[in-house]
Amino acid sequence: MTSQPQNPHRTYKILTVDDTPNNLYLLDRLLGTLPHVEAIKAYDGNTALALTLEHEFCLAIVDVQMPEMDGYELVELLRGNQATAQLPVIFVSAILSDEYYHRKGYDVGAVDFMSKPFNLDILLSKVRVFINLYEQRIQIQEWNQALERMVEQRTNELSLAYERLALLDQAKNDFIQVAGHELRTPLTVISGYTSALRSMLKHEPAALQMVEGIQTGQERLLEVINNMLYVSRIDNEVLQVLPQMISLNEILKKIQMELQDALDERKLTLNLQELDRLPMIEGDPDLLPKAFNYLIVNAIKYTPDGGSITISGSTLEDRDAQWLEIRIQDTGIGINPEHLDLIFEKFFQTGQVNLHSSSKTKFKGGGPGLGLPIARGIIAAHQGSIWAESPGYDETQLPGSTFFIRLPVVST
Repeated sequence: MTSQPQNPHRTYKILTVDDTPNNLYLLDRLLGTLPHVEAIKAYDGNTALALTLEHEFCLAIVDVQMPEMDGYELVELLRGNQATAQLPVIFVSAILSDEYYHRKGYDVGAVDFMSKPFNLDILLSKVRVFINLYEQRIQIQEWNQALERMVEQRTNELSLAYERLALLDQAKNDFIQVAGHELRTPLTVISGYTSALRSMLKHEPAALQMVEGIQTGQERLLEVINNMLYVSRIDNEVLQVLPQMISLNEILKKIQMELQDALDERKLTLNLQELDRLPMIEGDPDLLPKAFNYLIVNAIKYTPDGGSITISGSTLEDRDAQWLEIRIQDTGIGINPEHLDLIFEKFFQTGQVNLHSSSKTKFKGGGPGLGLPIARGIIAAHQGSIWAESPGYDETQLPGSTFFIRLPVVST
C-alpha cells in the first residue's frame, strides 16, 4: 500500500490503555517521536471508554491483562459502539502471549497482537501504517462530503432550472393559446372574403386561381394554428376525449381514400391487412382519425417514391385487459435509434429544416414537428401507448420503420 503523507494541520490521537504507569510512560515517550501524534493515556477500561466519547482516535494500543475490565472486554465494548466500531486496536501483553490468546484477540476485533517486550521500531512502523490508513479514511470522508455538497448544489441548480423551464413552458403554452385564438379571427375573415371572391370571379380563371391560392394558404395556416392549440391542450392535459364505439378499420379505410391522390402521385402503395377482423373500441371519432392521419402521413413523407406502407392489426391479451394493436410499417429511410423517442417531442425535426415544404406528403418534406407529438397525446388520452422501432437510418438500404399503437378495447 502506498504511504500517504500526514496532514501537518491534523493531530493524530492514539489511545494507550495499560494499568502500569511505566508502560504508559514508555509508550508516551515512544509515540512522541512521531510528528503530529498525541498519546492519550487511560489506566483502565472504563476511563478508556470515557475518553472515546471526548476524542477521535486513529489507533488504540491496549494491554490485555487489566483489573476489573481486561483488554478483551474493552475491545468488545468498543466494537459494539458505532463511533468506535472501526477503531484499529493493537493488543500488547507480557504474559498472555501464546497462540490461543493471539487468536482470541483477533476474534474480539484486534488488528494486531504484540508480545512484551516488543521491538520499538516495529511498533512505530505499525503505528505509522495505521496513521496513514486513518489519513486516507479521513481524506475519503472529506472527498465524499465535498462530492455530496457538489451534488446537492447541482441538484438545487437543476431544480431551479427545471422550475424556470416549467414556467417558461407554461408561458409558451399560454402564448400559443392566446395567439392561436387571435390568429383564427382574421383567418376566418380571410376565408369569408375568399369564398365571396370565388363566386364573384368564377368567370375569370386567372383571378380565380390566385384566390384559390389564398384559400389554400389560409387553410394551411389554420391547420398549423389548430395543431399548436392541440399541442397546448395536450401539454396542459386538458384534451377532451368524447368516446363512443368506433371501428378502426373504417377509420383507416377512410384515411386511405383521402390520401389516395397523394399516394398515386408518389407511386406509393398503402395496404390494409386483416383490419376487418378487429373488434370495435371506445374512442373519440374525431381525435383518433387525426392521430392515425398524422402517422400515415409521416410514413408517406419518409418513404421514397415507389415504396409501400402496410397497416396491420391484432388483439392482445394482457392480464385482465384486451388491447388492440395497430402496426404501421413502411419501406422508408428509417429512423436513427437515438431519435426513436425524440420524434414524439414537439418541434423535433429529423430532416434538414432548409428542406421544409408546405406539402404534407412530399418526400422528406419536413413540417412544424407537431404531427407525431399530437398523435402520441391523443393515444395517451385514450389510455393507450405508442412507440416506433427501426433498424436505423439509411437512405440507400431503406430499412424502414414500424409504428406500434396499442389501445384498450374498452377504455378505463
